This record gives sequence, structure tokens and C-alpha cells, in this order.
Amino acid sequence: RNCQQKLDLMKAEKASLHGKHTEAASFYDSAVNLSSKNHFIHDQALALERAGLFYLSRDNSDDASRLFERSYNCYMQWGALSKAADIKK
Repeated sequence: RNCQQKLDLMKAEKASLHGKHTEAASFYDSAVNLSSKNHFIHDQALALERAGLFYLSRDNSDDASRLFERSYNCYMQWGALSKAADIKK
């Protein structure tokens, strides 16, 4: 489906808000993977960014940093230079 990655990202956000961290991590992974598989670079960038924020909130700065770097690369590839610069901050 063309929007499954968006649905999974919304499910990840909801799970995170409700403290279901394992479920959230799984949905973030799914959103990232589906976006990549279907070549939706803009969705992949957003999913990676949101996953990075999730891991940062869980005090996992190593994973968050890797996800932010991947998000930055996706935003650059997409041509969203201002957003990419924002991620670098």
C-alpha cells in the first residue's frame, strides 16, 4: 500500500505517547523500512527524524544520533536543504 508507512509512523507516535516503547520502536522501524522499500524518501526522512526523537527521549543518544544522520541524508537527497540544516543543529 502507498500509505502504510504513514500509518505505521502514526501508530509509532501513538504507542510512544502511551508508553508502549517496544511497540513504538517496532512501528518506527516498519515506517522507515517501508518508506525505503517504496522509494518515498520524504516519508523515510520524517520517520527517521521522529524515531531519532523517540530514542533521544529514551536517553539512547547513540541510536538517536545514527537516525538523525540518516534523516539528514534523506532530507538532502530529497532537496529539503533547510530541513536538513535544521536536523544538523
